[in-house]
Amino acid sequence: MKIKQYIVTLLIRNGEYEKSADTLRTAETPEAATRAAQLGQCHHKIGEGAQFLPNGSLEDAYGELVYEPKNVVLVEPGDVATLAKYLPVH
Repeated sequence: MKIKQYIVTLLIRNGEYEKSADTLRTAETPEAATRAAQLGQCHHKIGEGAQFLPNGSLEDAYGELVYEPKNVVLVEPGDVATLAKYLPVH
């Protein structure tokens, strides 16, 4: 499978506060890019304060933080260099 670049948008919830975060991720699939983006935000290890929920969100800090996938977009190869100037690249 070919490695691709994706823009992943996560909704980050901390109690009643919310913000979104965009990152440029390298992965084979949109699902792998989303999971990498979630784990990149996570402060704890899976099973040690963090866990994936059935709806695809990642709960962190024993439930204080939740990283919910909102959008994932495949980036065309010619656009990667431009986006890398403005988004965190992982």
